[in-house]
Amino acid sequence: MATMERGPERTPQSATRWLGRLLAVLVLAALGTGAAAGWQWLAAPERFPLATVRLDGRLEKVAEEELRAAILPYLDRGMLGLDIERIRQAVAALPWVAEAAVRRQWPDTLVVEIRERVAVARWNAGVMDSAGQLFQPREETIPPDLPLLQGPPDSLPLVWARFQKLNALFGQAGLELRRLYVDERRAWTAELADGVIVKLGIDEMDLAVERFLRALPRIGAAAETRLVRVDLRYPNGFALAWASAAPQSPRE
Repeated sequence: MATMERGPERTPQSATRWLGRLLAVLVLAALGTGAAAGWQWLAAPERFPLATVRLDGRLEKVAEEELRAAILPYLDRGMLGLDIERIRQAVAALPWVAEAAVRRQWPDTLVVEIRERVAVARWNAGVMDSAGQLFQPREETIPPDLPLLQGPPDSLPLVWARFQKLNALFGQAGLELRRLYVDERRAWTAELADGVIVKLGIDEMDLAVERFLRALPRIGAAAETRLVRVDLRYPNGFALAWASAAPQSPRE
């Protein structure tokens, strides 16, 4: 037969302590329920209604309609019920937004601050901003005069650094670099703003460009037609191609 064991016998003092603990738990539960209900009451849209959304910051690329579409799903509640962080994330996710900040301004205004990206170049199918970050804006919002950089996916920092250096070199002669391409073999090709293609090769391209630019005034003075191609891959000279003539021999 199974035996039964009795628990410790309760004294009046222990019963009083147990009852006190029970009352404390019930009071805390009531307070928690009341606080939650009170917050729901305060956060109801009709208590502190949102009347105005104010935009701080000059917008050139972010369209008002896409900004409205980003934040509208989060505005169906009062000032206290606004999810400020989710609104900020929605705004920050817009392609041309570099930074976003969102805050309440009592009694009835939501303030949205935006700093737009500054595009500096096209990279393959995307755009690079001044912080070196890639983004994918709508094609119609991309400035048409951005230089075009192309290369393997992991080569962006290298191509951008090379572009800046070469563009500075060409700029000394009044020329502008509009396109720079590096292939899988790390061979470089450039295109100037006037459409001239420049084959740069792989090694010592800066020296080759400088050599060509030193000779450019004499080349321009003797030219009878438009220059269309420059090949700088020769160790001691370069080759030229003209619009209506065969490429010339390498020259010093």
